[in-house]
Amino acid sequence: MAKQKKRSFEDAVAGIQDSSEGSRERPTRRRNQVATRVKYIDQNKDRVASLQFRVDPDKCRLWERHNRDYARLDSQRCSDLIESFQATGKQDFPAIVRELPDGDSHQYEIITGARRFWTVNYLREHGHPNFQYYIEVRKLTDQQAFLLSHDENFARRDISAYERGRDFAQACETYFGGNQADLARSLNKSESWVSRYLSLANLPKQIIDAYPDWDDIPLRHASDLSGLVEMKDSSAKNRVISEATRLYEEHQNRRNTGSAPMSAADVLRRLKSAAAGSAADSRPATVASYGPPSAPYLTLKSDTRNSLNFVVPKDSGADISDIVDAFREALESRLTSQS
Repeated sequence: MAKQKKRSFEDAVAGIQDSSEGSRERPTRRRNQVATRVKYIDQNKDRVASLQFRVDPDKCRLWERHNRDYARLDSQRCSDLIESFQATGKQDFPAIVRELPDGDSHQYEIITGARRFWTVNYLREHGHPNFQYYIEVRKLTDQQAFLLSHDENFARRDISAYERGRDFAQACETYFGGNQADLARSLNKSESWVSRYLSLANLPKQIIDAYPDWDDIPLRHASDLSGLVEMKDSSAKNRVISEATRLYEEHQNRRNTGSAPMSAADVLRRLKSAAAGSAADSRPATVASYGPPSAPYLTLKSDTRNSLNFVVPKDSGADISDIVDAFREALESRLTSQS
């Protein structure tokens, strides 16, 4: 295995060289380009450490410092890749990997391409057992790997600001000695820009869970949220944490009843109201709604005393049996969640 591992680069180059030199009688422009590249790689193996080919995904594993939370990936978050891979029958853009040392249980470590890796494995388990993972092998230090991962994923919207913040926080300590200025320079960004991401990463778990999902936490909320948890007034801080816990429970109820998630703006408003100890903090808040989103025929409310308040609009136009069924479902869901 070790010997095979060491020769993987040379064997792959040789394979391309054989295919590009298969016919010398009528060389096309494409063949000449490939032959030139192969010759360059062959003559500069110490300086050129990049090659693309397809492998069994079982030979690969994620870099432990990868900036995406792999456990959160599912068929919904990867639906675009699933559709694309199935339509073309292959992965078009390679993941960036580096070779692992001899003795490791895998051959390649994935630096970028976690969603592609998940999608290939998903397809292999769902009717495409021979689907291959397209990779590009490079020689990279950990710091280079971090910067490359950031560069490739920066424009992607499917990585949350919170995930980026956690990645920056770990990189700041690991590669830049805790110096935010050095981290900012390496990313070609301002210190204030980096600081907002680090602020999100340092928030207590209760505050993060106060939002329906990591993807719902806007970067623009970073300064407000940091201010709430850094208050010197311990009573106000405790009210914020308590409200964050209530919000988490409300999100769970909404998911259980299929209701629309709360907006990020409403979450921040609730947390700020709790900090101020204002009357708005004790107003009944919508836990779940039933019927059309624009005109629900039943709304379940809850106030700070844990009582239940159901609102049924007179002009909803809903059938009474639908309202009764919704009431029963809401009541059973609420009582079950509290038992």
